[in-house]
Amino acid sequence: MRVLIVDLQVFQSLAWDRGIGKFTLELLNSVILGMPENGWDEIQGIFSSQVDNTSAMAEVVRRKLRGLHIIKLDLLPDEIGNHKVINHNLRVIDEYLRKTLDADVNLFIDYFVPSPMQGYICAPLPTDHMRVNKIVLVHDLIPLTFHDMYLQSDITRQEYLSRIKDLARADVYVTNSRTTANDLATYLCVDKNRIFSIDGGPVSHSKTLKTFPVSKPFLIMPTGNDLRKNNERAVKAFKQFNAVHDNKYKLVITSYFKDFQIEYLNSLCDDLVFTGNISGAELSYLYTEAEALLFPSEYEGLGLPILEAVEYGKRVACSDIVVFREISATSFTYFNPYSIREIVNALETVTNNPTVNKKDYKRILSEYSWSKTADKFAEAISHNSRMLDPKRLLKVALFSPDSTGSSLAGKSALNNYVEMSRLHDLDYYTGQVLSDEQRINFLPYIVPTKEIKTGMGFNRKLYEGVIFQLDGTDASAEVLFVALSVPGIVVMHNINLSKSWETMVSKKLIDKSRLDIERVIANKINAPANLYLATLLMTQEVIIVFSKHSKKIINDYADKLNRSIEVMVMPIPVAPLVYDNIMTNKSMLYSTVSNLHQAMNTDFKYNQLLSRIKFLLVDMKNNSHIVLEAMRYGVVPVLCHQEMKNLNLRIDECVVIKDQFDIKQIEALLEDKIDTYQEMSLKARDYISKHYNYKDYAKEMKGIITASLAKSPNMRGSDE
Repeated sequence: MRVLIVDLQVFQSLAWDRGIGKFTLELLNSVILGMPENGWDEIQGIFSSQVDNTSAMAEVVRRKLRGLHIIKLDLLPDEIGNHKVINHNLRVIDEYLRKTLDADVNLFIDYFVPSPMQGYICAPLPTDHMRVNKIVLVHDLIPLTFHDMYLQSDITRQEYLSRIKDLARADVYVTNSRTTANDLATYLCVDKNRIFSIDGGPVSHSKTLKTFPVSKPFLIMPTGNDLRKNNERAVKAFKQFNAVHDNKYKLVITSYFKDFQIEYLNSLCDDLVFTGNISGAELSYLYTEAEALLFPSEYEGLGLPILEAVEYGKRVACSDIVVFREISATSFTYFNPYSIREIVNALETVTNNPTVNKKDYKRILSEYSWSKTADKFAEAISHNSRMLDPKRLLKVALFSPDSTGSSLAGKSALNNYVEMSRLHDLDYYTGQVLSDEQRINFLPYIVPTKEIKTGMGFNRKLYEGVIFQLDGTDASAEVLFVALSVPGIVVMHNINLSKSWETMVSKKLIDKSRLDIERVIANKINAPANLYLATLLMTQEVIIVFSKHSKKIINDYADKLNRSIEVMVMPIPVAPLVYDNIMTNKSMLYSTVSNLHQAMNTDFKYNQLLSRIKFLLVDMKNNSHIVLEAMRYGVVPVLCHQEMKNLNLRIDECVVIKDQFDIKQIEALLEDKIDTYQEMSLKARDYISKHYNYKDYAKEMKGIITASLAKSPNMRGSDE
């Protein structure tokens, strides 16, 4: 027997009448209608008995989800930072599942949380169990990718980032679009084989129309009071467009806005109509009578209003972003969301020519239907059932530089978390924050994390394994300081540690005389002095590098020290995209690695740039990770022969040049390669999909730690 249990607390939150609530309602309705074919014998829905359940949405749920067996549990509403609430709700859920499983030894439960990141509710995933499959629906990772916009206050950070811990515990991830699926792989580095896009469909509204008091003609802009919705530029563009047409149009803005937000937008343009939250019959009227849809968002997880406009046969003027091009590459009028002039031009286009591509609109409605979404949902779950005994986690301490800045080792440690946490019980020790936030470090919100400081003490006996992430930058200084005396596994993203050593001196972690000793040792054994490897090699058990060239240098150094140490070569972990075939809209011939470094103020902007270029000119050394991250977007690397060898690339996956080159010659070469670009791009993506990913990296790390414990059962050392 198989039962689907759904946490319905999203309907007891402020999101019940927004995209998350509407998507969940339509999905569950279709799942219930197709329940016999989808393999579930029963579907249960869990509500909190502690939250008022008399809202309009509760009535909608009861009416639309009639085949749902409602369960009310003593689940407390969310309180930011209150772990007692989380622990209480987890105990309640675990106890209910335990009793349910004990009643039938043949029962298997699919436990589904459709809103794991939603505020105001506390919906933890249950404790691991061999007969419980944990599924989450991810609508977007917008606060994580736009952290500089959304996560500036401590309260919002705590509320959002603390939820990543539970999100990471899911067995299966379903998303509302391929774009969101790719974001999960890119920004949380979830194994792509556990992520499935189930798409969505237009929200069904009332078949009867209820007029809304607005004069014609008008455009409709379903939006929200959210910065990424791009309302200000859209309103300014509409004003310019309307002025040319004697101000005959109105712009109808749906959804809830606060009074001061309405006042501000009205100050930009007189011809706005704010509807607030309206009934389905009123929204149907607005879609029926509107001239066109304006949808100017900078980012969306899916974009239900576009599907609704298609259903009503309306022209669409929308932002040129990947998620909208998923739906159709040709049937909408696209504009740069940051260009008011382009928005104005798009409005002119859709109002001057109201004809739509009926054939493509029919295709869209066929592909984006709730019955297909329900089928994809059931298929994703059935192909990825846990059905395994939860494995014991190894207790591991992971030392890394700060994860928010330019340190590759710090970024890698953050990217490792989701897959590493499935096999390891992790404690993080991180270096000092050195730079502006290129990305959010969510680790302190979800896992024991300490800043590395002199005199902090470290009890090696507590851990079965210790991992050090080093990249030779000044950010690695604190990590190297600990690694010089604590044995473990060192992951070296760069084997030249000179800058880290010098930073240890400048930070007074060591005396200059200590660095001089390292230089003397190197000189005495005739080893490269600027590598500063002697003490590290004498202390550590295993060294991991990412090229055979680095392995040879370290082995030569160790031989001169008469030190036997295991040096392993591993592919650089890269998170392949789940759906790499949507990254085909390329607007730039090439970029250089040096230009990318200048664009790295946030990971989102960096990845957006990578997704738009065809060729990457590798004009800086030791940037293998950038090359690989670019290749997942189908970017073809342009590099020298030695770099190609280090990355194990073949000639048909890249363009090989001499070390010395002229930009004009390179540009001419790339123009000649345009005809073969698509084939090379496909091979670049294939290479990454076959490359080591973070899941394989985590498994390899567990194997190395387990092997070390087998060799030295008493590996847990003394206090340091």
